[in-house]
Amino acid sequence: MKSSPYMDADRKRAIRRTTLWLVLLALAFYVGFIVLTISRAN
Repeated sequence: MKSSPYMDADRKRAIRRTTLWLVLLALAFYVGFIVLTISRAN
C-alpha cells in the first residue's frame, strides 16, 4: 500500500514536532539537575 506525499509530509511534521518536544524535555531535566546541584552546593 502506497501512501500519498501529503501523508508522508504530515508524518514527518508529527515526528519532527515530537522530537522537538522530547529534546526540550530532556534539556529541561538537564538544566534542572544543574540548578539543583548548584543550589545544594551553596
